[in-house]
Amino acid sequence: LNVAPRVGGRYTYYSETEGGFVAQEADRWVFNTGIQTSFKLSRTWADRDFPLFESSGMRHVMEPSVNYVFVPSPNQRPTDLPQFDTTIPTLRLLPIDYPDYNSIDSVDSQNTLRFGLRNTVQTKREGRTDTLFNWNLFTDWNIRHRPDQNTFSDIYSDFDFQPREWLTLTSENR
Repeated sequence: LNVAPRVGGRYTYYSETEGGFVAQEADRWVFNTGIQTSFKLSRTWADRDFPLFESSGMRHVMEPSVNYVFVPSPNQRPTDLPQFDTTIPTLRLLPIDYPDYNSIDSVDSQNTLRFGLRNTVQTKREGRTDTLFNWNLFTDWNIRHRPDQNTFSDIYSDFDFQPREWLTLTSENR
Protein backbone atom coordinates (compact mmCIF):
# COMPACT_ATOMS: atom_id res chain seq x y z
CA LEU A 1 0.00 0.00 0.00
CA ASN A 2 1.40 3.37 -1.02
CA VAL A 3 0.01 6.54 0.56
CA ALA A 4 1.53 9.88 -0.43
CA PRO A 5 -0.01 13.01 1.15
CA ARG A 6 0.99 16.40 -0.18
CA VAL A 7 0.57 20.05 0.70
CA GLY A 8 1.83 22.98 -1.29
CA GLY A 9 1.36 26.54 -2.36
CA ARG A 10 2.11 28.90 -5.18
CA TYR A 11 2.78 32.59 -5.23
CA THR A 12 2.72 34.70 -8.36
CA TYR A 13 3.40 38.43 -8.63
CA TYR A 14 1.89 40.40 -11.52
CA SER A 15 3.37 43.82 -12.20
CA GLU A 16 1.55 46.57 -14.04
CA THR A 17 1.49 45.99 -17.79
CA GLU A 18 0.69 47.98 -20.88
CA GLY A 19 0.39 47.25 -24.56
CA GLY A 20 -1.55 44.10 -25.47
CA PHE A 21 -2.41 43.39 -21.82
CA VAL A 22 -3.83 45.96 -19.43
CA ALA A 23 -3.44 44.91 -15.84
CA GLN A 24 -2.72 46.36 -12.46
CA GLU A 25 -0.21 45.05 -9.96
CA ALA A 26 -1.47 41.95 -8.14
CA ASP A 27 -0.29 39.22 -5.78
CA ARG A 28 -1.77 35.73 -6.14
CA TRP A 29 -1.68 32.96 -3.57
CA VAL A 30 -2.82 29.41 -4.32
CA PHE A 31 -2.90 26.63 -1.71
CA ASN A 32 -3.17 22.96 -2.70
CA THR A 33 -3.38 19.67 -0.88
CA GLY A 34 -4.13 16.08 -1.72
CA ILE A 35 -3.31 12.44 -1.23
CA GLN A 36 -2.47 9.64 -3.64
CA THR A 37 -3.05 6.00 -2.75
CA SER A 38 -2.28 2.83 -4.67
CA PHE A 39 -1.42 -0.81 -4.14
CA LYS A 40 -0.14 -3.63 -6.33
CA LEU A 41 -1.36 -7.16 -6.88
CA SER A 42 0.73 -9.59 -8.90
CA ARG A 43 0.83 -13.16 -10.08
CA THR A 44 3.65 -15.02 -11.81
CA TRP A 45 3.52 -17.87 -14.33
CA ALA A 46 7.13 -19.03 -14.70
CA ASP A 47 6.18 -21.88 -17.06
CA ARG A 48 4.27 -19.78 -19.63
CA ASP A 49 6.33 -19.41 -22.81
CA PHE A 50 5.14 -17.69 -25.98
CA PRO A 51 7.73 -18.07 -28.77
CA LEU A 52 5.73 -15.72 -31.04
CA PHE A 53 6.41 -12.91 -28.53
CA GLU A 54 9.97 -14.03 -27.65
CA SER A 55 8.55 -14.52 -24.16
CA SER A 56 9.73 -16.79 -21.34
CA GLY A 57 7.49 -16.72 -18.26
CA MET A 58 5.02 -13.99 -17.33
CA ARG A 59 4.14 -11.71 -14.44
CA HIS A 60 0.89 -9.76 -14.31
CA VAL A 61 0.88 -6.65 -12.09
CA MET A 62 -2.39 -4.81 -11.41
CA GLU A 63 -2.25 -1.41 -9.68
CA PRO A 64 -5.47 0.41 -8.76
CA SER A 65 -5.00 4.01 -7.61
CA VAL A 66 -6.92 7.01 -6.35
CA ASN A 67 -5.48 10.53 -6.44
CA TYR A 68 -7.35 13.29 -4.58
CA VAL A 69 -6.59 16.98 -5.04
CA PHE A 70 -8.16 19.96 -3.30
CA VAL A 71 -7.42 23.55 -4.26
CA PRO A 72 -9.56 26.23 -2.57
CA SER A 73 -10.41 29.36 -4.53
CA PRO A 74 -7.26 31.46 -4.93
CA ASN A 75 -7.29 35.07 -3.73
CA GLN A 76 -7.27 36.20 -7.41
CA ARG A 77 -9.47 34.28 -9.87
CA PRO A 78 -8.08 33.54 -13.37
CA THR A 79 -10.67 35.90 -14.92
CA ASP A 80 -9.16 38.78 -12.89
CA LEU A 81 -5.64 38.22 -14.21
CA PRO A 82 -3.89 38.74 -17.53
CA GLN A 83 -3.60 35.31 -19.15
CA PHE A 84 0.05 35.00 -20.17
CA ASP A 85 0.38 31.28 -19.36
CA THR A 86 -3.01 29.75 -20.12
CA THR A 87 -4.21 26.19 -20.51
CA ILE A 88 -3.54 24.90 -24.01
CA PRO A 89 -6.51 22.94 -25.38
CA THR A 90 -5.84 19.21 -25.54
CA LEU A 91 -7.70 15.95 -26.00
CA ARG A 92 -5.74 14.42 -23.10
CA LEU A 93 -6.69 14.67 -19.43
CA LEU A 94 -4.67 17.45 -17.78
CA PRO A 95 -2.45 16.69 -14.78
CA ILE A 96 -4.03 17.41 -11.39
CA ASP A 97 -0.81 17.43 -9.35
CA TYR A 98 1.39 20.47 -8.91
CA PRO A 99 3.89 21.26 -10.37
CA ASP A 100 2.81 18.99 -13.27
CA TYR A 101 -0.12 21.34 -13.92
CA ASN A 102 1.88 24.37 -14.96
CA SER A 103 -0.57 26.75 -16.66
CA ILE A 104 -0.01 29.18 -13.81
CA ASP A 105 -2.50 31.89 -14.82
CA SER A 106 -5.31 29.31 -15.24
CA VAL A 107 -5.04 27.70 -11.78
CA ASP A 108 -8.46 27.82 -10.13
CA SER A 109 -10.31 25.97 -7.40
CA GLN A 110 -10.44 22.19 -7.73
CA ASN A 111 -11.90 19.27 -5.80
CA THR A 112 -11.20 16.12 -7.83
CA LEU A 113 -10.67 12.39 -7.45
CA ARG A 114 -8.73 10.64 -10.23
CA PHE A 115 -9.33 6.90 -10.40
CA GLY A 116 -6.79 4.76 -12.22
CA LEU A 117 -6.12 1.13 -13.01
CA ARG A 118 -2.78 0.03 -14.49
CA ASN A 119 -2.26 -3.49 -15.83
CA THR A 120 1.26 -4.57 -16.75
CA VAL A 121 2.37 -7.93 -18.12
CA GLN A 122 6.12 -8.52 -17.92
CA THR A 123 8.19 -11.32 -19.41
CA LYS A 124 11.81 -12.44 -19.66
CA ARG A 125 13.63 -11.87 -22.93
CA GLU A 126 17.26 -12.93 -23.19
CA GLY A 127 17.58 -12.97 -19.39
CA ARG A 128 16.18 -9.49 -18.74
CA THR A 129 12.71 -8.32 -17.73
CA ASP A 130 10.68 -6.63 -20.49
CA THR A 131 7.17 -5.23 -20.49
CA LEU A 132 4.95 -7.12 -22.92
CA PHE A 133 2.07 -4.72 -22.44
CA ASN A 134 1.15 -1.80 -20.22
CA TRP A 135 -2.48 -0.62 -20.06
CA ASN A 136 -3.55 2.38 -18.00
CA LEU A 137 -7.22 3.39 -17.58
CA PHE A 138 -8.19 6.57 -15.73
CA THR A 139 -11.00 9.08 -15.23
CA ASP A 140 -11.78 12.08 -13.01
CA TRP A 141 -14.69 12.72 -10.68
CA ASN A 142 -14.97 16.48 -10.18
CA ILE A 143 -16.68 16.49 -6.78
CA ARG A 144 -17.38 20.23 -6.86
CA HIS A 145 -17.13 21.02 -10.53
CA ARG A 146 -16.71 24.47 -12.01
CA PRO A 147 -18.96 25.70 -14.84
CA ASP A 148 -16.30 24.68 -17.40
CA GLN A 149 -16.21 21.06 -16.08
CA ASN A 150 -18.52 18.05 -16.08
CA THR A 151 -19.06 15.95 -12.96
CA PHE A 152 -17.20 13.04 -14.60
CA SER A 153 -14.51 13.28 -17.26
CA ASP A 154 -14.26 10.89 -20.16
CA ILE A 155 -12.51 7.57 -19.61
CA TYR A 156 -8.96 7.53 -20.94
CA SER A 157 -6.95 4.52 -22.05
CA ASP A 158 -3.21 4.37 -22.72
CA PHE A 159 -2.04 1.03 -24.09
CA ASP A 160 1.48 -0.03 -25.09
CA PHE A 161 2.12 -3.48 -26.57
CA GLN A 162 5.62 -4.75 -27.32
CA PRO A 163 5.26 -8.13 -29.07
CA ARG A 164 8.94 -8.08 -30.05
CA GLU A 165 11.96 -6.32 -28.64
CA TRP A 166 12.12 -4.08 -31.73
CA LEU A 167 8.37 -3.35 -32.14
CA THR A 168 6.04 -1.29 -29.93
CA LEU A 169 2.39 -0.52 -30.69
CA THR A 170 0.76 2.35 -28.81
CA SER A 171 -2.87 3.35 -28.47
CA GLU A 172 -4.30 6.43 -26.72
CA ASN A 173 -8.10 6.53 -26.53
CA ARG A 174 -10.70 8.71 -24.93
